[in-house]
Amino acid sequence: MFLTVHAAIGSAAVLAVWPSAPTPVAFVIGWGLHYVGDFVPHGDEKLGEWAKRGSVVKRMALASGIDGLVLLFVMAVMIARLKWNWIAVASAAGSCVPDVLWGLEEIFGRKLFGSHRYWHHRIHFASGIRLPLWLGFSFQFSLAVVLWVYCAQHLG
Repeated sequence: MFLTVHAAIGSAAVLAVWPSAPTPVAFVIGWGLHYVGDFVPHGDEKLGEWAKRGSVVKRMALASGIDGLVLLFVMAVMIARLKWNWIAVASAAGSCVPDVLWGLEEIFGRKLFGSHRYWHHRIHFASGIRLPLWLGFSFQFSLAVVLWVYCAQHLG
């Protein structure tokens, strides 16, 4: 799942359930919600297969870089135009941590965070359902739009 979608899930969920959560708690909740999002089939496995056909680090850096720029743009718009708060930012940041940890292990080519990679991978593929790429992108895009609109309405 793309970071932009993970961040939307983290922010929207915390704002919906506990909008006054302490900032560190919002961060941890966002982190935990990352795994919930990864459990849901989301159809981006083909992106990983594409990355493995070349330099994995370079190709994943390209995909993650684009995703990261989109996320920064969304966050910048939210912060500039709304009464954005640190709870929403913390939960969005926390929801990105597991993929950052995974990415660092890819970059350095070794285990850095214990069994995190193993469990992250197990959760990601636990359902056994693989969606076509077009359906996965459509699902993720739609989910992100709905959740970011919810955040905007909640904070606006």
